[in-house]
Amino acid sequence: MEKSIFDATQESNPLTDLGSEHPEMSRWRHIRKPAAFVAGCAALGAAYGAYRGATEPTSIQLGPNRASVHVTADETLTVNFAKDQYLTWPLDTVGFGADVTVGDLSVQENSQGNPNLDQVVSEYVQLFSANSEYLATDVRNKVIDNIEGTALLWGLLGSLGALSCLAMHYRTPTHTRDAAFEYFHALRKPAAKIALGTTLVAAPVVIIGSDTFTPPEKQAAALSNGAPTSPVFNGTFLENATIHGEYLKMAINTIAGPALEKIQSVNTYYENSARKFSEQFTERYGDSFDRGDATWAFVAADEHCNIGANKFWGSVIAHYMPDVAFLAGDQTNDGTEAEGVCVASEASALKGIPAVVSGGNHDSLQTAEQDRANNIRADFGSTTEVAGFRVFTETDPRLDSFGDETRKTDETDVEYALRIRRAVCKDKPDILLVHDPGLIYATVKQGCAKLAISGHLHQQNGPFYVQTLEGERSYQFVQGTSGGIKPATLALFYFKNEEPALSSLLKFDPETKELLGRIDITLNPDGTPEISDFIPVSRAQALPKTPQEYQGQID
Repeated sequence: MEKSIFDATQESNPLTDLGSEHPEMSRWRHIRKPAAFVAGCAALGAAYGAYRGATEPTSIQLGPNRASVHVTADETLTVNFAKDQYLTWPLDTVGFGADVTVGDLSVQENSQGNPNLDQVVSEYVQLFSANSEYLATDVRNKVIDNIEGTALLWGLLGSLGALSCLAMHYRTPTHTRDAAFEYFHALRKPAAKIALGTTLVAAPVVIIGSDTFTPPEKQAAALSNGAPTSPVFNGTFLENATIHGEYLKMAINTIAGPALEKIQSVNTYYENSARKFSEQFTERYGDSFDRGDATWAFVAADEHCNIGANKFWGSVIAHYMPDVAFLAGDQTNDGTEAEGVCVASEASALKGIPAVVSGGNHDSLQTAEQDRANNIRADFGSTTEVAGFRVFTETDPRLDSFGDETRKTDETDVEYALRIRRAVCKDKPDILLVHDPGLIYATVKQGCAKLAISGHLHQQNGPFYVQTLEGERSYQFVQGTSGGIKPATLALFYFKNEEPALSSLLKFDPETKELLGRIDITLNPDGTPEISDFIPVSRAQALPKTPQEYQGQID
């Protein structure tokens, strides 16, 4: 009679009893069948997980909307905006493509009842122009991550199940075990056939995909021939795209062209502004800026995804080469995955100098992950050292995304403010970096940090001083909007600043980290830059009695 892999006695445990044979041979002889059993269960679980990952839709954030992604077998990326209105691109992948259906679109109908896609096209032209690799790379990686993650999970579950069976076997009385495994033995071969069949079916799905997983509406639409985009889109993300649907074709031909022209105009605007700044810098300082023996910090806030402005700020940083950057929040509009390109753009402008950020009410916890991926410190809730400064930073407790305010944590504003005051007054950091100045007013009033830096108001205030009990001064400085954004106004990636865009170079004593003064850099809406004279901290005013006295308009 053929023996089961589990046939053993309590006196002969293959996991512990090596017998009298050569130790290595005996060990392998005793554990090979249990090991094969565990490996087989893991492989079967992984195959099933990969099957599920490849056949179930993946949800991603596509600009301002959620989108559902299906794996397909045609090596094509398809983005569906409305019924029978979609774009396709060839994908440089091995064996599979992706079908993306954009959800929650506010598609208006014209007087004839047909979809008006002008606004949708305008928004997505800016999104995909800001990050030309977003479609081809990020969407594909999301699909692969979903397949790999599901396969790993089910592989682990298969392994744990197999190990549990083995553990039960070697800890169960012999007579009970024999009865149970006689039943198992009878089912072993049919089960093995089922497992083999499942694996053979799942493997091709994982490797090359299957047309059976292509949404039916796409299979039908794919039979119609699309129109290639105009040659005017060569060199843009629309190059090599095929337009399907008369209304989408009409919207792209009438909207995409002007939208791309606007993007080019915005880029030219900021490039010319950077050139004018360089000329002013040379006229004022000569070939280089005399830093003296001081420490200099670049301070920006409320850029709100103004990618073009980073061309200008990158020029400012390249000329002054500060020692550190303090970013006071609202890098993005809604804290979405797609806005990671805004964070990357700001990081690129920083030219590799150490930087630390405070999350704003328009930045999400995902924004913080994007900062860390771009080497911007986002160590919220603690005091850390950055470029010789002891910095306490925290993210705003609110998240204003797509017009709705939610909370990042269960803390109320009062609980948040009290927690920060306790932590900061205990640690006594050099810099307190928090987006909303109103939430740290009580902390500033006690003089617990040498300098508090905030944003949020879209207007520069301070520095204000507080006289501490020890006779020293601490300061609060509220930065204006570095993106030139009007309060309560948000825009997508490419736009000219409607308000003066502002950043500052703060000067510190390198030993004591005391604030000495600042230089303001302003970019006016007409594209002309201004470099202020050095403004000594001696001009600082006393901290107002209430935060309402300096808050003004809040975004």
